[in-house]
Amino acid sequence: MSYICSLESCQKNDFLPFKCNFCNKFYCRKHHPYDKHQCSKYHILISNKRNIELIQDQKCNHQN
Repeated sequence: MSYICSLESCQKNDFLPFKCNFCNKFYCRKHHPYDKHQCSKYHILISNKRNIELIQDQKCNHQN
């Protein structure tokens, strides 16, 4: 079974597609990395993680 790359500008028919762990879409070898298909769910996760780290750093700085 083949899948079409979910990136609109590509849409390559691929027999060995990669499924993104975050957005659950299928991509070809070239576009499967998160930054190559601009995975919005991945970017949200990273943004939230950075915000949590910033808050934790601020709390640590206030305690000192």
